Amino acid sequence: MGVACPKPEPRVIDRKAKKRADESEYDRNSEIVRARDRHCRVCGTERNLSTHHVIPRSRARRSKEKHDVARMMTLCFGTATSCHQQLHDGLLKIYPNDPQVGTNGTCTVEKWDKASKQWQIAMERA
Repeated sequence: MGVACPKPEPRVIDRKAKKRADESEYDRNSEIVRARDRHCRVCGTERNLSTHHVIPRSRARRSKEKHDVARMMTLCFGTATSCHQQLHDGLLKIYPNDPQVGTNGTCTVEKWDKASKQWQIAMERA
């Protein structure tokens, strides 16, 4: 007969503690991003600022990458015409020119032009 190996202890995940740590990291890195950018990287306003994940959190390979400041940028929010709202309404596209670098490099911003019904490059160095 062989030697019996003890069963490993089940791993217990405290989901609430994990979520609090995630929110704390997001808050800390959001402050860093807003201090770095100081204005909306699309329209330039300095009021009603929030951070946006240009590279979605779901595409982070490791949890440490989820709220990486290189993957975030500052946008204005709070009104129907804010850049953050236009982005979520599908009227604005923002993507890094080099996905490996994220937003510390340059981004391309495209806006939907209703008249021509085409995407127009608004800026290449947001």
